Amino acid sequence: MIENRSSFSAVARDHAVIVFGGYISQSGEISGSCEEFSPATSTWRKLPPMPTPRYGTGAAHIPGLGDIVVGGTTSTGNCNEAEIFLTTSSPLGLASSWCEIAPMLHSRSYPAAEFFNGNVYVARGSMEMLSFFTEGPPQWTEVLKPTLKLNSLISFNGSLLFGGESCSLLFNIF
Repeated sequence: MIENRSSFSAVARDHAVIVFGGYISQSGEISGSCEEFSPATSTWRKLPPMPTPRYGTGAAHIPGLGDIVVGGTTSTGNCNEAEIFLTTSSPLGLASSWCEIAPMLHSRSYPAAEFFNGNVYVARGSMEMLSFFTEGPPQWTEVLKPTLKLNSLISFNGSLLFGGESCSLLFNIF
């Protein structure tokens, strides 16, 4: 990485890995920096910084739109921020720019995020879904308030799988 850090989030897309934010322990700084790694050339390049510097975020790639970064910790504590780095121009903004969208319903540090069936799901404690409509802005909805603490998500073979403390994988109910 160009900027050495910990507690960052990352997504894989289009033969590259994108790294968002993080904590720079040498200076105690919370970073908003974003970088792209190309395995083909083994090189890093800087991308525009996130509007809200933070660490402990979750991130997911949204095909045809960009990469969403959610939650995390800022200098004032856990946050519910949601921002999309647009890879294509859309009604949300121009390609290679950031778009701030409606905040999540709950603040979360180190959330899991996953794109599944046209929606973004975020879990850490409870689960929320971000819906993209053809008309109007994206909207968050709470979809699951489990009795266990959720902290991981993955889509596999057409199912959204999730798990947490003291539980095995629970299968897709969506």
